[in-house]
Amino acid sequence: MLERVKRALVQSYIGAITLGYLLAETIFAFANIFASPLEDWIQRQDYQRLVQSVFRSTDVQLHVAVPHLIRCVLYLILFSILLRWLYLEPTKREELESAPNLEDTL
Repeated sequence: MLERVKRALVQSYIGAITLGYLLAETIFAFANIFASPLEDWIQRQDYQRLVQSVFRSTDVQLHVAVPHLIRCVLYLILFSILLRWLYLEPTKREELESAPNLEDTL
């Protein structure tokens, strides 16, 4: 059953499109690791100006990047698993075609 799904995904290029989408999402999540702490810092600076509070911390807090880091790692793991399953392991049909034919050797 999974072999038929694999063959359909590879032959119809849906697997390649899915891998491209996962790679793009991985890149976006990686970029957000650096952008989200900066965005949080800018928002807190604006909020502090509005309320004139001296008690709020205006340091860059890296904990806001943790969800993006986890998302990036999970996307990368899923991408590598799908890449290996779809394209780095030959399908049964390819294995049969590449096997030497005993009738030709006799």
